[in-house]
Amino acid sequence: MTNKTIKIKDVAIVAGVSTATVSRALSKPEQVSEATRSAVLDAVRQTGYRINQTARNLRKQRSGVIAALIPDLGNPFFSQILSGMASELSKEGLSLIVVDSQQIGFEPAQMLEFLYMKQADGLIVLDGRIIVPHATAG
Repeated sequence: MTNKTIKIKDVAIVAGVSTATVSRALSKPEQVSEATRSAVLDAVRQTGYRINQTARNLRKQRSGVIAALIPDLGNPFFSQILSGMASELSKEGLSLIVVDSQQIGFEPAQMLEFLYMKQADGLIVLDGRIIVPHATAG
């Protein structure tokens, strides 16, 4: 199974369960028995299956991305903060993108558009000079 894209149905066949059970075992493990979950995880390892995050995020209507506004990317003070943020976000299946708020032509309203267009699920502002207008979920 190494020359083709591994699909959830391939995992289901190896585990001897339905595709719905594979999906539940991966996304809501508390809904399946320990034995079933173990069989699915073994099949995932055997097949090399990887969750398609883009498809998952599309179904959930989420981007899986958090944007951070940093006032000076060249400042080493922010490197540890960004590293910690990225580490914690990755535990939740989220990615971090970083925007330098001091770049030429940057406008805070651009970040709200990022949220409105569902290109980011959240915004972390570490630049105290920026006042971000109140954003509401849309």
